[in-house]
Amino acid sequence: MSRCWDQFESDFLNAHSWGQRKDGYPGDLIDALSPEEKTSAITILTKRLDGRDDWPVRAMAHLRVVESVPKLRSLLMNVQEPGMRAVIATSIFELTGDTEMERIVREVAEATALFWGTRIDAIYCLARFKTETAMRTLSALTNDPEYLVRYNAKRAGGERKQFWDPD
Repeated sequence: MSRCWDQFESDFLNAHSWGQRKDGYPGDLIDALSPEEKTSAITILTKRLDGRDDWPVRAMAHLRVVESVPKLRSLLMNVQEPGMRAVIATSIFELTGDTEMERIVREVAEATALFWGTRIDAIYCLARFKTETAMRTLSALTNDPEYLVRYNAKRAGGERKQFWDPD
């Protein structure tokens, strides 16, 4: 295997520390793989679709693995963690165009009882739908009581400020 595969193994498949994960999903590592390595990655990632780690779920959408949809739908029915449900629903949408998945993501983004970090992840998932209702929801979230939710809803919805504005 190539140097890209080695990096994919260490920084994607075996990334368990905050330092390895702090910058978010590393789609560039998958993009750098050869076609044969991508095939191997799909095999490994499919086995890791267990609802405990969102990177394999995101990878299925990134790699356009439509064959993973039945397993993703099954996960969606069984996983209770709201943030994971939002990621799974977004991946299903990206693979199938099923806009019904938006409701699941919207519920997480709007749930004021949830930790703000979970809501922010859902906000960025919601922005991937690019539907009128998703954009309206993002706009409404710019008035949320939690300033980090407001700020990220503005960013996800396309409104970028040149300075930090907690209000």
